[in-house]
Amino acid sequence: MKIESNKTLINRSSNLVFDYISNCNNFGKVLPEQIKNWTSSEDQCSFEIQGMAKITLHVSEKTRPSKVVYTATADKPFSLEMICQISEKSDKSCEAIAFLNVDIPPMIAMMAKKPLQNFADQIMLKLKQVCEDMPE
Repeated sequence: MKIESNKTLINRSSNLVFDYISNCNNFGKVLPEQIKNWTSSEDQCSFEIQGMAKITLHVSEKTRPSKVVYTATADKPFSLEMICQISEKSDKSCEAIAFLNVDIPPMIAMMAKKPLQNFADQIMLKLKQVCEDMPE
């Protein structure tokens, strides 16, 4: 199943947004409130989605300043990849979007689609808030 978040205009440079989102220690600040038991290092994070499963992600690819790929590690309950793409609009603004690639059975996919869509959209909204609140 493929999920695409809303495109989000962020009034900060693409480099600032890239630096922020590519560090898993920061990633926890953009996750929705349903996230519990958060732990992280610079390249890996682990959390539970309330009522679902524990997920461990690691940064598997970085392309400055346009792309960060997170991939679920071996202890995952299902295959998950999240791609954050950042497009520079000007020196002081960029557009960000998240793509979730999730490999789950069709019956579960029907129930999970809306929560996963909400999850992706909330990440982009919080990313905008956090980055725009940062000093330049």
